Amino acid sequence: MRKVAIVAKAGTSALAPWRDAGWEIWGMPWIVYPRVTRLFEVHAQSFCDAAEGESRDEAWLPEALARYAGIPVYCDPSRLHAFPDAVEYPLREIRQSLPIPYLENTIAYQLAMAIHEEVDEIGLWGVHMMGRGEFTWQRPSVTYLIGLAQGRGITVSNAPGSPLFMSGYEGGRYGLTTGERFIAMAGQ
Repeated sequence: MRKVAIVAKAGTSALAPWRDAGWEIWGMPWIVYPRVTRLFEVHAQSFCDAAEGESRDEAWLPEALARYAGIPVYCDPSRLHAFPDAVEYPLREIRQSLPIPYLENTIAYQLAMAIHEEVDEIGLWGVHMMGRGEFTWQRPSVTYLIGLAQGRGITVSNAPGSPLFMSGYEGGRYGLTTGERFIAMAGQ
């Protein structure tokens, strides 16, 4: 049984299965992990060149290269030069395998690859995507791909306490003024 933990940096990342070798840990090279088996850096070089502040390569790349030597980094073809263990992200094949290639962020790219590779289980830790700004337009692609994974028979679990599937309605769900919030994914 193949299990993939997709781990971002929000608070529930502390609950990830760091010590359970039965889980692959997929992450991003700019985040510090106690253990990781695969990294993703899907931004194009032109995007990275235009980045500012801590998003610039100079701010995180040298440390990441030292920390994650030997770990494969799935990336855009324009970034293959940046990582000694770079692997081109198979975008064409993955787009063809999805009914709707809705990839709005790195978590979505990771989910799409897990679906494409037909893993048995996907767990999400540190993936909250709350608040305004970029998460407003990034979150729908993640929830879509989670539903697609479940529809294909892949078990998907969400970290306890994660607000990823918390209702945005004050009453807890659409159509009520008060009530219990739906915070767990189906099957939990």
